[in-house]
Amino acid sequence: MLGGGTVVGAMTPLEAIDISVYQGAVPQATWDALYAAGIRCAIIGSAHPRANQYAEENFARAEQAG
Repeated sequence: MLGGGTVVGAMTPLEAIDISVYQGAVPQATWDALYAAGIRCAIIGSAHPRANQYAEENFARAEQAG
């Protein structure tokens, strides 16, 4: 499901950005720029292959961006 309640089916193309532990804490300015560029979906890894200590912060910043 996308923001605004749009349901995405299994075969619907979706442009997204994949954030893992290796990107660290992504700055708010980056999240804002991604949103401005039309990215509406972030896949934030929380525990693969190890726990992502930045996941909660990245999720919160992505939500704040839009």
